[in-house]
Amino acid sequence: MSQTGHEEADLREFSSQTRPDGVAIITFNMPERLNPLGPEGLRDLALHLEALATDAAVSAIVLTGKGKAFCSGAGLDRLLDLMGSGETEGLPEPVIRNLFDTAVNPIQRAIARMPKPVVTAINGVAAGGGVGLALAGDVVLAAESASFRLTFVPNLAIVPDLGASWFFSRLAGRGRALAAMMTGDAISAREALEWGLIWRIEPEEKLLDAAIAMGLRLAAGPRHMYPLLRGAVDEASRRLLSDQLDLERDINVELCGTAEFAEGVRAFLEKRRPRFQ
Repeated sequence: MSQTGHEEADLREFSSQTRPDGVAIITFNMPERLNPLGPEGLRDLALHLEALATDAAVSAIVLTGKGKAFCSGAGLDRLLDLMGSGETEGLPEPVIRNLFDTAVNPIQRAIARMPKPVVTAINGVAAGGGVGLALAGDVVLAAESASFRLTFVPNLAIVPDLGASWFFSRLAGRGRALAAMMTGDAISAREALEWGLIWRIEPEEKLLDAAIAMGLRLAAGPRHMYPLLRGAVDEASRRLLSDQLDLERDINVELCGTAEFAEGVRAFLEKRRPRFQ
């Protein structure tokens, strides 16, 4: 695939390129270390996602990795510098709380609010917080060699973060989630498809092209309502049916008054594809 476009960010942990067709490709680019994100890399990613949300040249976002991994989560060597001097001392509470509030959690909040479709292309191993990033896509595509490893509990004795506990539990169910988190065993692309973690498996050499094509397809849709759609889907599992019906009503009361809805109705009656602005 030709990489035409211009570089928007070329930072240590990731690069970002916006193509002429409007697809911004964020690539985690430390392949020799399975593409980790240190504290600054996490902050930079959160800020970059917020910038893409308001960039008129960007119509869709694709996240992928370079080499044999998608993303391996936090760079532990960078965290070591923040620990106490004693062998039994971990990260001081103010330090780790600040890291979550300024770097880790803002990434998922930026994706949840993103007024543009987000596609994740899992080209290899997604481990640790990389699982949370992988599953945050509106559409998750995986290469045949992709795998998912929740290494938090057996390796670090911490709860999965960067959204991994939330996404994985909802998609795979409690039984599979607890077993995957407690053991840290690798989950293959085929298992991920069976468990409902991903949308589709693509051949290795076609993965990025498929992700770009999906981004363009979704970008041609009614992008203004994607954050509302995400919210409705996320609320569905914790609401009673009656409450979800009210939520659907409230959202559609807002959306049915828009020019996009009117265009959709006209396109349906005229037997053509809608042309959303």
